[in-house]
Amino acid sequence: EEGDSIQAAINAASVGDTIKVARGTYTENITINKRLKIEGSGSGDTTNDTIITPSLASTPVVTITTSGNSDSERLVLSNIRVDGTGNNSEGIHISGSGSYITFSNVASVNNKSHGVHIPGSSGIGYEFIITDCVFSNNGGVGFRTGSAAKISGLTITNTQADGNYSAGLYFTGPLTGLNISGGSFDNNYGDPNNSNG
Repeated sequence: EEGDSIQAAINAASVGDTIKVARGTYTENITINKRLKIEGSGSGDTTNDTIITPSLASTPVVTITTSGNSDSERLVLSNIRVDGTGNNSEGIHISGSGSYITFSNVASVNNKSHGVHIPGSSGIGYEFIITDCVFSNNGGVGFRTGSAAKISGLTITNTQADGNYSAGLYFTGPLTGLNISGGSFDNNYGDPNNSNG
């Protein structure tokens, strides 16, 4: 129901469950610590959408500390808007072994730092599918991987990373299997030698 805690639903769920999040604005910082499918009602900025805004100022709005098991058993976030309102740190922070993750129709916008940040963990290969997402108007990078993030597959389709202060996309670790199609990466203000957009 609207107004309930997404974190409470995550805590009560079992691995592999699907959580359907009703439309509305949820003011909380959540940690996804088990493989789940979390489905909202939309990633826009209207009363018909599912919007998460931070309750804590210097904490990511969403922290993902786990991963999917395989390509067929993925951790999925869909139809959700993560809106930092400018006073949090990152929108979505993926720590540890966060691999086999799909973002579909996810917006991570207006964050003080990065929209999505994957600092990486040594020796782990990460694999992501990003479709119909918006990582725009962030104070850092729209979608950033750190030097320890070894990306073995990254498919970005019809995704916007526009108007970020630093860069749209920024990859510093080893990267193979990059496929980008559609979308836009405009009006970002980073170093063009180290990012695409």
